[in-house]
Amino acid sequence: MRIHHLLLAASAVLAAFAASADAKPRRVVILDFEGPRLLADQGRSAVVQVLNDSYDVVSTKRWQAAKMASAGRGPLQWSTAAKASGVDAVVDGWVDPEGMRTHTMTIAVSDAMTGRQIDTVSVKITDKGVVSDEATRKLTSGLDELLGWVSPDGSDSAPTKQLPIIIDQGPPLGSHQPKPEKPAANCDGDDDDDDSADCGDDTTDDETPRHHRHHSHGKHHARKKHHRRSDGDDDDDDDDSRAETKRPADTKKAGDAKSPDSGDKTTVATADSPSASAATTAADLPGATQGTQTLIDIFGPDSVEAKTMTGRNPLEKPHSSPHIELSLGGFIGERGMAFQQNPPDFPATPPSYPSTGLDGLAMRGAVYPFPVNKNGWDLTGIGFEFQLQQSLGASLGANDTVNDTYGQYSLNYTAWEGGIHYRYPLGSLVTIDGSVNYGRASYTLSSDFPSTVQIPDTSYQYMSAGADIELNVTERMRINFGGRWLYLLDTGDVSSEDWYGSGSAGGLQLHLGFKVPLGDLLYLRGQVEYMRVSMDFNGDGNLSTPEDDDSLGVSNITDSSIGGNVQIGVAF
Repeated sequence: MRIHHLLLAASAVLAAFAASADAKPRRVVILDFEGPRLLADQGRSAVVQVLNDSYDVVSTKRWQAAKMASAGRGPLQWSTAAKASGVDAVVDGWVDPEGMRTHTMTIAVSDAMTGRQIDTVSVKITDKGVVSDEATRKLTSGLDELLGWVSPDGSDSAPTKQLPIIIDQGPPLGSHQPKPEKPAANCDGDDDDDDSADCGDDTTDDETPRHHRHHSHGKHHARKKHHRRSDGDDDDDDDDSRAETKRPADTKKAGDAKSPDSGDKTTVATADSPSASAATTAADLPGATQGTQTLIDIFGPDSVEAKTMTGRNPLEKPHSSPHIELSLGGFIGERGMAFQQNPPDFPATPPSYPSTGLDGLAMRGAVYPFPVNKNGWDLTGIGFEFQLQQSLGASLGANDTVNDTYGQYSLNYTAWEGGIHYRYPLGSLVTIDGSVNYGRASYTLSSDFPSTVQIPDTSYQYMSAGADIELNVTERMRINFGGRWLYLLDTGDVSSEDWYGSGSAGGLQLHLGFKVPLGDLLYLRGQVEYMRVSMDFNGDGNLSTPEDDDSLGVSNITDSSIGGNVQIGVAF
């Protein structure tokens, strides 16, 4: 009789083992995809078609309503929502525009019981959102593999706020653990007095399917390395005890706790305690140390607290590299001109133009259509930039020694520049920026400015070439410095025969800047810039000819300016 019952029990164990080993999630919810609306909707529709044949697709509203109604946060909220909505896996995705004709669609699969992201699979789609047959096959294979790692437990269970969890921590200090009921010893229905048989321990029945399912995906298991550690009895013969300890929290019943007499130190924890799945996921968080691990387990790996403690959240979607930046702000600066004579002791007095203040508006725009990295916070690749500065209410004080008068005269300053840039990241700390630019900077005095002061209007038209080095101080804060050489194409009235005549000119520009994030899109940019233009004259102008008594004998003019600008911008 006893042997017959044992055979039946063994058959039941094997049947349960086989059924659980092949178990897969039955119900999935597919959230709205992110990215360009048309591409995101087309991509989501393709995923729905792939999964609809093998899985029950649950309404997105049903899942969101269950999650909003769930108490707590982190794994507790996910687990409660999963049981309330009957969802086993959560699928979401996003589309990254990359080129003119093809884009990348990434699909992420998360376990609805824990919120743990299993992995992602990426495929190419066209600019119309069409998924090719080859991409569909890759998508089907990848999703089937990822969903094979999702636990199907709990989808048929009723919602509960007290989720029993088995963790291997030993009995809490100062706490009272109620002794579990001892299972009936007389399991076979006989009237013998053997009360020592522990027939109620079904650990092996529960554990074996999960253990087998993990090892059926050996390659993926090795990549994820989600091993659970056991601090239970070291007795080599107590295999069931170790299996009990390793068992994940979402498959354990509250009444399955072993008796203290068995020597195992496992305890029963409720929803207030960290789950094994949460602990495993939190351990994967970069920056998680032994001191912060407990807090991460309590709040959950996808919580704001975990992000604050570790610096990043592994469940966050990667940020797509920006393609466009626009910024607007203001500038302040000073500009002056120094006049040199040849010979140095020329009897005439040269003009005087000391450094004078300027201020006004500044703007900048940049377009980088083909970034080197599809994910990140910086502009990369080949791009086009445009800058503009316009003075507001600037003036220049001048002393007319001939008429013995002094006055303030308006000065209009306009500078613009457009260039082709190539920005390339060298690792994660440095980005280099090479550029070729064309621009113009003009200083125009009002018509009533006295000609006897002999300060000319200038309009510097130039080509420039230079390079910048940008340092990544933090994940998004940047410091850059660089310079450019200016080849002067024109200098304006200063080179006319009525003024200082022909000659040669060259320039140099140096700058130091910073960029600080103000949000996901906004940033604050600042820059200090020094510009110097030097003009040597041939002596064929009315004011530069040494032999002319009416001349000033000016052989060189150095025009220098220094200033800074601050702008608030948006990157997208």
